[in-house]
Amino acid sequence: MGLNLAYNAANTGRKVLVFFDVHGVSVPLKTAVDVTHASHAEGIPSAQEALRLILDKGGRIMVCPACLQQAGYSADDLIDGAEMGKIDTLFQFTDGRIITLDF
Repeated sequence: MGLNLAYNAANTGRKVLVFFDVHGVSVPLKTAVDVTHASHAEGIPSAQEALRLILDKGGRIMVCPACLQQAGYSADDLIDGAEMGKIDTLFQFTDGRIITLDF
């Protein structure tokens, strides 16, 4: 549901940055298994669709570099548009904003 929230925020013109770490780095991979929500038929996009829609609306998808490496992947394994995360970029984005961190 976090990706759905991010997609809806991006779709209404809000700035969105989704940061994946630990096991979450498997989501924005080119080879990721697409996951759908039980309500997919009701218009909730699958995980891969949500990522693409977020990027298409100007949102950013970032991945923890150390977590990605620990999982055995590299930046070449990420979907087009996903970025290697930088702590300065994350903090600049969150400065003065309401944020949600979910682990």
